[in-house]
Amino acid sequence: MFQDIGVGIFISILASHFGGVPLSVVLVAWCVACSLVPDIDLVLPPWLVGGHHGLTHYPATQLAVSVGVFAMLGPLWAATYLAAVFAHIAHDTIFLGWGIKWFWPLSQRSFKFFPDKGGVITSQILLSFLPEEEERLKQVYGSPHWIRMFYFRPSIVSVSEYAILLASLMCLYLYTR
Repeated sequence: MFQDIGVGIFISILASHFGGVPLSVVLVAWCVACSLVPDIDLVLPPWLVGGHHGLTHYPATQLAVSVGVFAMLGPLWAATYLAAVFAHIAHDTIFLGWGIKWFWPLSQRSFKFFPDKGGVITSQILLSFLPEEEERLKQVYGSPHWIRMFYFRPSIVSVSEYAILLASLMCLYLYTR
């Protein structure tokens, strides 16, 4: 989540710089909100979106939404939306989470790079699985204390997430000076 917020800030800076628009609170808020959009599935009914890492985490769904954003708000807003949500989805494919169905609706297979076992990143590069394999894999790779393990103690995940957020805030400060 912290990395997603930081990436949203970076995207707003890049959109301002390369899009020729002033950096505004609205642009920064838009990009940060868009970077968190896939996690709206945490508060929506599971029957509606298929639970966490369901419909809102499918690239095909986000491409369709970006077409709507383009039609309603224009190219800058659609480009920042797409960049932010795809950064989030890519982030959820690496280390944390239960992978992403990158090829949905053509395939139900989830992909996850550098999975962890009990909060420790493994040397395995790719974990790929079907929905019916997920419960068994949660026994091997899952941890009920993943938030504590990754965010409340030093780990590659916590250090990288906090560093990206801090770097984005520093860049935002320097860009607006």
